[in-house]
Amino acid sequence: GKKSLHALSLHMRKEMLRLDRLLNLKDADTKTKLSALDMGKAIIIIHRLREQLSMRESRLDAHEVEAMRTDLKEILGAFGPVTVRQQLAIIRRMQLSYRTVQS
Repeated sequence: GKKSLHALSLHMRKEMLRLDRLLNLKDADTKTKLSALDMGKAIIIIHRLREQLSMRESRLDAHEVEAMRTDLKEILGAFGPVTVRQQLAIIRRMQLSYRTVQS
């Protein structure tokens, strides 16, 4: 029920905050990209976010789930190279757009 969705939202917000912190520590200029180690950390966080989405996918809006998955792929550079600044912008967009990760 609502408790389950609340737990999902809380967990996802925590993971988004972890990702935001990781990226903010590396945001030196508009051309900065993550090191291999930091990209590995980002991949782990995004994996946890994807797991949370999958566990409760049937209870969420299908369009929102698909859009979030696309944004997570975009953060990892699946559609082309992205800078840290671009990754941060994607996180902000997600936080504004999706109920599941809104504070």
